[in-house]
Amino acid sequence: MNYIALGFLPFVILFLGLHLWKKPGPVFKTFSTLLCTALAVIGAVQHGGIAWLVAGSLLICAVADYVLEKSFIFGTCIFMVAHILLTAYLVINGGQLTWNLLIALVIVIGTGIVYRKYMFHRKDNVMPVIGVYSCVLATMVAVALNMIEIELTPARIIMMIAAVCFTVSDAILGDGVVKGNKTPLKYKILMVFYNAAVYLFALSTFYLP
Repeated sequence: MNYIALGFLPFVILFLGLHLWKKPGPVFKTFSTLLCTALAVIGAVQHGGIAWLVAGSLLICAVADYVLEKSFIFGTCIFMVAHILLTAYLVINGGQLTWNLLIALVIVIGTGIVYRKYMFHRKDNVMPVIGVYSCVLATMVAVALNMIEIELTPARIIMMIAAVCFTVSDAILGDGVVKGNKTPLKYKILMVFYNAAVYLFALSTFYLP
C-alpha cells in the first residue's frame, strides 16, 4: 500500500471510531469525508487524468453529507451526482453493463417489492427520489462487479469493494428513512461501510496505471 494512503488510514479509523462512539454533527461528518477527498487529490496529483473524477466525487459526497442532515431529498440528489461520476470512473477503468445489468434490475425491482407498501402512503417526495437513486446506485455496483470478467488489478479490486460498501451503506440509510426506524446500531453499521467506501475509492487512485 502506498505510504501516503497508509498514513491517512489511522485518521480515517479515528474519525470512524468517533462516529461509532457518539453520533456527531453534520460538520464533523463532512470533515471526515473531506479527509478522504484530500487523499484522492494526492492520488490525482500523482496519477492525473481519471483520478480527478474520484476527488471530485468525494468532494461532492462531503457536500452531500452536510446537506443530507438538513434535507434528505436534496442531499440524496447531490449524492446521486457523485455516484454518476464514480460510475464514469468505473467505466473508464473497464467496467461495462452487459450480463450484470441483471444485477441492477434485481436491486431496483427488489427495492420496489420490499418498499411497495410505502410507495403510496408517504405524502412527501422521498419515494420517487429513492427510486431514481436506487437505479443510479444499482448501475454503479453492477458496472463495478463487471470487472470480474476482465483483468483484476489491485485498483479494480479496490473499486469493486468500494462500490459494494457504498451500496450497503446507502441501503441501510434508505431503509431507515423510509421505515422511520433509524437506530444507533444502524447508524454505526452505515458509517462503517460509508467510511470504507470513500476511503477505498480514494485509495484506488494510487493504484491506477
